[in-house]
Amino acid sequence: MYILKDKIAVITGGAQGIGAAISKRFSAEGAKTIILDIDCNAFDKNFNNQKEFDFYTVDLTSESNLFDIKEEIKIKIQRNKYTSKQCCNFGCNKVGRFKCYTFQFYIKQ
Repeated sequence: MYILKDKIAVITGGAQGIGAAISKRFSAEGAKTIILDIDCNAFDKNFNNQKEFDFYTVDLTSESNLFDIKEEIKIKIQRNKYTSKQCCNFGCNKVGRFKCYTFQFYIKQ
């Protein structure tokens, strides 16, 4: 049984290393996995055009870039490209001069 079935996971830094491992595990558990990372080459290398993952190139230190990506994902959710019965959350937490962002996408049931 898939414990994350019908859920959306947005993974920041998900193209390589621990983030890639988390992305693959969430997908294996049934989540629609969306990967945000600055390194598109790492995504290509580690995910080899696997269709179950969506990838967005994003600079987490750029407030405008984060909000643009949030809006793009939100539009896809509203157009039912991503279906879910749950709420999708992701956060960017930077120590020091960067703010903490948490975006929520509420999905109608």
